[in-house]
Amino acid sequence: MNKVLVTIPGFRGYSDEVQFLAIEKKLLPFGVETVRMNWPYWNVDMKRYLMSETLASAKKIITELLNKGNEVVVMGESLGGVIATIIASQFNITGLVLVVTPYGFMRNDDMEERQAKWKALGYVEYTSKSTGVVTRVPYSFAEDALTYNGLDYIDKVTAKISFIVSPDDKSVPISATKQLFDATNSPKEWVEFAGMEHTYRYQAEYLEKVVDKVVELTKVYFRL
Repeated sequence: MNKVLVTIPGFRGYSDEVQFLAIEKKLLPFGVETVRMNWPYWNVDMKRYLMSETLASAKKIITELLNKGNEVVVMGESLGGVIATIIASQFNITGLVLVVTPYGFMRNDDMEERQAKWKALGYVEYTSKSTGVVTRVPYSFAEDALTYNGLDYIDKVTAKISFIVSPDDKSVPISATKQLFDATNSPKEWVEFAGMEHTYRYQAEYLEKVVDKVVELTKVYFRL
């Protein structure tokens, strides 16, 4: 039986982000394989860039891994954590790690105005920090993502869950993650890093802390 960590990035995230590469590198000596997921269709077919499509892709990956007899831990970051939560509620996985994860998309108190502007215009533009490429995300993404709520699934998860959060995360209020934590019925752990931002990968200190913690948790879940 192989031990596999599946990583799911957040909205507009990608599999080659530094945190996922670092986690993979640190787990390799312990015999843990890492499957780094992408959200399908980004900058390929934006009409199909949907949470539903990514969830379907994740389900296919997990099904194949489990059918081959692998033991699986799933790490989800930000909105990818909601997808990871749904996966954990439907499959027999070994552990779940949620990093800066809300209970749903645009659920913050200040999101109504942003959502209204997005809906009125029909799209929202994002500029890549690394490439400068501008991408228009259609409102269909929001319509689809808003149908998913992690609180509908978290209480059905039987695997151990760890929550990595920050009180200084301006994108995902710690209270949004706390709702998930409070609704969890399985064994759980709360890990808080004060000073960490949502895009912690740009903060060397917190990048190292999160990577080391995810590696530590993965090893514990796999009993390594």
